[in-house]
Amino acid sequence: MATDSMVARIVEVERQCAQELEKAEADSRKAVEEHRKSLEDEKNREFERIAADADGRLQKAVDEANRAMEEELESTRNRQRHFLNDPDVTGEIEERILSILLAD
Repeated sequence: MATDSMVARIVEVERQCAQELEKAEADSRKAVEEHRKSLEDEKNREFERIAADADGRLQKAVDEANRAMEEELESTRNRQRHFLNDPDVTGEIEERILSILLAD
């Protein structure tokens, strides 16, 4: 009978150990999943930060290109106004127009 109670006690201890092991495994899986989710969230935040930085650099480059284009356009317009208001140029144009009209 003592043997039966020892066997019963051993079975009970094994059952308790198995329960504790299952709980420890479940806790470990939960901790790993929480850590994985935390890392995934951090990765997503970093991707968003990188994308925002890239967008900012792209917008800055576009703004600089637009500014340079506007400056060049204004410079071209000024040269064109100067060219069209130059009395020597207008005189030359008038002479050519007259010579074409008189040639007919």
